[in-house]
Amino acid sequence: MSRGSPQPLARPVRPADAGTDEPADVIWTHNAYYPSPEMHEDAARALLGVCRPLAAPAPWPPAAEPDGLGGG
Repeated sequence: MSRGSPQPLARPVRPADAGTDEPADVIWTHNAYYPSPEMHEDAARALLGVCRPLAAPAPWPPAAEPDGLGGG
């Protein structure tokens, strides 16, 4: 199981009240379907090393194009 899952709901939910096909006596107390906040943190941390260099500012002025079409 992933970190933070299943996530406790702030208050219990009766899915039948939302028009689902669940029996009326079923009450959900935990979310096991959607990612938890902890899972989002883990994904962001895993992507940080790859994304950080892509977000770095580009050098200015830009380097001349290798095909010689940069003018001059």
